[in-house]
Amino acid sequence: MTRIGLLSTSSYDTDLRTLLIQNGYEATKVQGSDHVEGIDIILIDKNKENDVSKTIEYLLNLKEQQLPIWVIAKDYVTDEKLIYLQLGANGVISKTTEMKELLLTMHNYLCTGCALSDSLPKDALDSLILDHNKQCIVVDKEQEIAFTRKEFRAFEILYQNMNDTVTYDELFQYLWNGSKDKKIYRVANIIFHIRNKLPENKKYMIQTIRSKGYILKP
Repeated sequence: MTRIGLLSTSSYDTDLRTLLIQNGYEATKVQGSDHVEGIDIILIDKNKENDVSKTIEYLLNLKEQQLPIWVIAKDYVTDEKLIYLQLGANGVISKTTEMKELLLTMHNYLCTGCALSDSLPKDALDSLILDHNKQCIVVDKEQEIAFTRKEFRAFEILYQNMNDTVTYDELFQYLWNGSKDKKIYRVANIIFHIRNKLPENKKYMIQTIRSKGYILKP
């Protein structure tokens, strides 16, 4: 089940949480931008007109988390909306008139990428499925392997570039966009955990390309 983190600029809206639960989401109150482990989507609930600075602060603090974020506001002006979008928000929704749009947008976001690319080998399409909603892969249509968010993203970029080398730098930028602490061991640690979760028959192998990066081989 998709976990949505509710980050409020003042008081929490119980009606919003109820709406999300009724539509099949797990809605969790988030106490701050540094408490988002295990969260799939963030909704920033801007309750008051003068909460603009707090909303901007949340967006700036969440930038490195690489989570999809929507801002929900009772009232906003065009310039304010543009600022939120420039800071990385996926969308800005009016709480009074556009909640159906929010639900549809989140659904479409979660489904993006569920259909696998036609450019990948046919045998890969038949035997391996990436489930973005559950953050897992399904091998041979029966074995489900769960990943953490970063493990899934790492496997995703390797899968999208199957049979091609993905460099350490490309992996790092994809997983920790904007971070200046470019440590190869952080990438290696993620790959280590992925390898431990892959089937023992090693139908899909992640090979290390020395001094360059990794390659996913079917």
